[in-house]
Amino acid sequence: MPLTISATKGITDPQRHSRPRVELRAEVLPSPNGNKQLVCVSQEFYPPDIQISWFEDGKLITNETHNGTLQHNIDGSFSITSILKLSASDWNETKNYSCHVNHSTLSAPIIERISVNHHDPGNFGWLWMIITTSIVILVVGAVVVVALRKYSASKTKPPSPREITPKAEQGAREPVQEATSNEEFGIYTLLGQRLPLPV
Repeated sequence: MPLTISATKGITDPQRHSRPRVELRAEVLPSPNGNKQLVCVSQEFYPPDIQISWFEDGKLITNETHNGTLQHNIDGSFSITSILKLSASDWNETKNYSCHVNHSTLSAPIIERISVNHHDPGNFGWLWMIITTSIVILVVGAVVVVALRKYSASKTKPPSPREITPKAEQGAREPVQEATSNEEFGIYTLLGQRLPLPV
């Protein structure tokens, strides 16, 4: 049944006229059964009398519609929201829905259309999110593996020639120093005789 709103109370300005601005969008409801809804918002119209109708494949829908209350805006205009609830089975079938808004400022109703089916952007959005998340996890995992391999390789790496050279040179000098000290005291044979060192 179409929503018809008439101003029965209050004072209206006969000189003022403002066309409604209409927006139609789909929303996913936070429920386990995956129901969705279509939302038709009519904004900034004046006078407040307005009619909103829903159609499915060109046929008037008389149930599953829920209409909000008429909102009086600060600038004196009015806004209202109408909702069409869809089951998961309706959403998965290829259907065309439209919201028709009729107002005294219009020569013909404003018609906003939306098509829904199982290839809707919402499903592709989830698919892209899963693919993107998987790629990010793989890249981060690969970076961690490479970093761990480099770290473990640096711990087991043999010392470089520069690290070995000073120790080898130091070791080579020590016998020379010992020989110098032996020269001062002489050389002892196995029999305990001290022999002079050759010059």
